[in-house]
Amino acid sequence: MGAGAVPRPESAPETNGRRPNADLRIDRAAYPGWSTGAERAPKVGDEVCCSAGLGEIAAVLGKTGDGSRLLHIRLDDPDAPPFYAAASNVLISPNPPRPKPVAPAAPAAKDEDEEDEEWLG
Repeated sequence: MGAGAVPRPESAPETNGRRPNADLRIDRAAYPGWSTGAERAPKVGDEVCCSAGLGEIAAVLGKTGDGSRLLHIRLDDPDAPPFYAAASNVLISPNPPRPKPVAPAAPAAKDEDEEDEEWLG
């Protein structure tokens, strides 16, 4: 240790700077049949479980230091900020991606001649 370095107390929990590392682990037994992103290629729309909770892959980005892909995850909590994780650190659902909600179609515009005919009876 260099001069002025503060030794780390033995009782200090290991952290990533925000949360204890124990809080970052996902219990695989709670998600039978789910694969890690290192075991199966992640795709946009796949449902995932990560340390921040359940969500959906919004984008598959570049590679991380461990060789897996960086994932942009849209968490199920609508107030949650965007979340990023290495694919090797998430579990991917064995079910097909969730269907996207479809916005209702706007009513077709009426032709001016049709409006005149309706008015005239």
